[in-house]
Amino acid sequence: MSIETYANTMIYFFLALFLLSVLADVIVILSIIRKKPLKYWRIMVWSTLYALFAMFNTSIAYIAYDDPSDPNFWRYENWNLHDFVVSDIKMLIFWLFLGALIYLISEKANGKKTETESREGK
Repeated sequence: MSIETYANTMIYFFLALFLLSVLADVIVILSIIRKKPLKYWRIMVWSTLYALFAMFNTSIAYIAYDDPSDPNFWRYENWNLHDFVVSDIKMLIFWLFLGALIYLISEKANGKKTETESREGK
């Protein structure tokens, strides 16, 4: 597989994921407006942000890896297909870690709030 094929495939994949996530975000917003609680609404927001950042990450590397006039050429100068794949995997791991961290922090905050309410007898 060539770098061009991989990069174009991933860019279109991330674009489709972004559009699907935006559609899901609209559904989430409509559910919130109708006052129907959604437990995991943050997943839609994170998937939208991930798709957007991953698409830009792949696009910038694809544009700059063989263009000496690009300002980012020095960073992507000797990249091959392996580097593109590793970059996408690193991006996925980073966003999964960030999402899990925010989930744990929000669950801890929700747990303290319900614990305080139960102590007060509410």
